[in-house]
Amino acid sequence: MPLARRLGQRWPVNAGGSDVAATKFRIDGGPWQSGTRCLLRAVRRRHPGHPGDVANGRHTVQFFSTDTAGNSEAIVSRTVLLDSNPPRTYDEAPPVPQTEGVTVHLTATDALSGVAHTYYWLDEGPWVEDSELLVAAPADESGDGEHTIWYYSVDAAGNVEAMRSCTVTFEAPW
Repeated sequence: MPLARRLGQRWPVNAGGSDVAATKFRIDGGPWQSGTRCLLRAVRRRHPGHPGDVANGRHTVQFFSTDTAGNSEAIVSRTVLLDSNPPRTYDEAPPVPQTEGVTVHLTATDALSGVAHTYYWLDEGPWVEDSELLVAAPADESGDGEHTIWYYSVDAAGNVEAMRSCTVTFEAPW
């Protein structure tokens, strides 16, 4: 579901007690439109007649109001960041069986809003918020075999990545 951000509030001009006659806005230098609010939606493809359908990234919304006496305020400009893409997390789990404990690093990236949280779950234990975990190999070899790590990240816009997994395998030294 795309992240929608409302810039919806009234921007009154009250010079000498006059009421607001009109408010206009535009998105990314497009045509001026009447209205006291606009809705920006991050979409893959723009639809004709929907000026608020824009791509992910930074966008500029400009607006001004005019009162019934004909006075106009200066154009106000705001930058809005739209991000509907989830982050991507990569693991550094070793590809070959291990004979002793190993630290697995989880590296998350997000090009627009940035990574806010990374979570992992080791062998059906509790979810932990961290990007680094130690997978220990018990001395009595009771931990030999595969250990599964499930993980995902969330970006600052609230987009949640689909869970991913990796495996760390231990085997007794020969």
